Amino acid sequence: MHQAIKVGIIGDYNPDLRFHNATNEALEHAAKALSLAVDFKWLPTKSLVDQSEQKKLEQFFCNYGLNPVFRNEVNKGMLSITGVDPEGEVRIVEFSDHPFYVATLFLPQVGSKPGSPHPLILAYLKAAAAFQTRRN
Repeated sequence: MHQAIKVGIIGDYNPDLRFHNATNEALEHAAKALSLAVDFKWLPTKSLVDQSEQKKLEQFFCNYGLNPVFRNEVNKGMLSITGVDPEGEVRIVEFSDHPFYVATLFLPQVGSKPGSPHPLILAYLKAAAAFQTRRN
């Protein structure tokens, strides 16, 4: 087994929220399927304050989407729209010049199961393992 892959999860962890627990479990499912050790830590948004300016980083809320007016502009740049919902609304964007930069407006961790980790979580840990191997 490799050295543990370190993963930071930005958010205010609440053990009573199903989605937060699903995030932890999805990482564990994917790590087990890949025979990797994963060491994850929730980083409270309060800890992500710019100490020099005392500004809190903006939080992400899944009930927003891409304004259709800007769809073509997004595709002209380094971001690519790679997933849409049945109504054609953008749900996944990727950054083409990054080893693994995927932003979603859905919760892949919720679909993860012990014997069947979500493919997106698997891909994330594979990319993290490859990054760690390159660094070592």
